[in-house]
Amino acid sequence: MQNAAIQFVNNHSISGYVRWLKEYQQSKSAISQEDYFARQLELIKEVEQHVLFEGYDSRFMERGSTVDALRKLIADPTGDVKIYAILQEGKETVLDEIAKSSSLVDIVKTAEKLEEGYIALDFWGLSLWDSTKPTLYIPEANKGVIYRRMLVDKPFIFNNTEIEDHVYQFFERRNDLLERR
Repeated sequence: MQNAAIQFVNNHSISGYVRWLKEYQQSKSAISQEDYFARQLELIKEVEQHVLFEGYDSRFMERGSTVDALRKLIADPTGDVKIYAILQEGKETVLDEIAKSSSLVDIVKTAEKLEEGYIALDFWGLSLWDSTKPTLYIPEANKGVIYRRMLVDKPFIFNNTEIEDHVYQFFERRNDLLERR
């Protein structure tokens, strides 16, 4: 942890490090990147309404298993799952490629640099990521692994308003971007 702390302080402020350390100490569920990817894929398979992407976590998105899961999700004839995304202009993504063959993928581009973002699953799952911060999983903190955190509130036990807030904010932001076109 000491190396991760020194690296963070060198790249950020002391107050930023204190916030990161507090979050680390509160996080008893920090998992490896591979465990995060596996868990995220399992959750994506449970989506019934929509998957929202704000920004693009390329390490997760460009894996073959992720691409396959997203293609299966929108190809399911029994479901009406849509994928919505707000992505940075000038970057061709896996979602752009999937959108070429499916009307169930809706992408809006922005000129803003998106170094952090999230994936929202219906109204019960939220995965936050930030490429400017290291992971809270100490064995990977010095290996270039970025910060990722999951909130899952299924079957709605906690009534998690943070997840709902992200969903509503996503659609407000998406609509604002569409109006500016």
